[in-house]
Amino acid sequence: MSNADMAASASSAIPPVETPFRATMALCFLVAIIEGFDIQAAGVVAPRLAPALGLGPAEMGLFFSSATPFSLAAIWALRSAMFCWGLRAG
Repeated sequence: MSNADMAASASSAIPPVETPFRATMALCFLVAIIEGFDIQAAGVVAPRLAPALGLGPAEMGLFFSSATPFSLAAIWALRSAMFCWGLRAG
């Protein structure tokens, strides 16, 4: 069996990638890029934000720690919405 025959048989054994799978992978990639941007942005502006607003260490700690609960609430709300939307679409 030649190399060309082996390559042809190997490529025919791999199923084609479907469009919904590609769209899902693209959305996951986009979310992975965007994820953490809000926390990183807060860290960048914190040195100027604190003096401008007169915030002390306790207030800045509250500012930074508030990201996690609000993120969890948003995830829960979006999960519920996508679950209902997915059941209607499917």
